[in-house]
Amino acid sequence: MTSRVSTIVLGVLLSLSSLTGCTTSGNQGRSTDTAGRVAAPGPGMWKTSDLVIQYRQQARDLRDMARRLEMEATLAVQRQDQERAQHTRDLAKEAYSAADTAEQQAREYQRQLPHGQVY
Repeated sequence: MTSRVSTIVLGVLLSLSSLTGCTTSGNQGRSTDTAGRVAAPGPGMWKTSDLVIQYRQQARDLRDMARRLEMEATLAVQRQDQERAQHTRDLAKEAYSAADTAEQQAREYQRQLPHGQVY
């Protein structure tokens, strides 16, 4: 059971790291007029908005997983399996950390949208 949980957490962390590599910069995907002002959201704006939504969902999923892992750790303590309890707590901490990273990434992408809107 522990190796299954480890595999799941590892998979989620790898997917988080692959999303983290997909960054956009400044005006990419935005249409500008002759004065250099942003005119209308372009295709890149939709991608940025999608990333905000994806990262927020990933953060929620990771927090849910971390809470389940904490419950498993509590059960392991009740069964007096201290080694498994500690391992499961460590996995929960990693999941919470990954959730915080995903939420931070969502906030960074949110700042790239005009008026903080999510389309």
